[in-house]
Amino acid sequence: MTLLGAAAVGFFLPPLGTYFSLVLDQLAPAHRRAEVFALMRTANALGVIAISGLLAITGITAALSGSALLMAVATLLVALTFVAGRRPGDWRHRSSAAVID
Repeated sequence: MTLLGAAAVGFFLPPLGTYFSLVLDQLAPAHRRAEVFALMRTANALGVIAISGLLAITGITAALSGSALLMAVATLLVALTFVAGRRPGDWRHRSSAAVID
């Protein structure tokens, strides 16, 4: 059963990564694309390192709990950043071409 689960994850992970890269390419401003993709790769590597270390030290149950906790923290940080970046009355979606620093 474990091998079947690993095969399923291995089969669906590359298309999912490609989809995420395409979405990030659309969302990132043209002058910030390199930084966005570098940050994505760094965050991915740090997540793998953290969960692998947690798995090696504590075991599968604690590693699953720790990974769920880290995902919840990351989701909360993204939500807070999104809400903090909103201006009152700015409810329209702005395209990446309209963002100027």
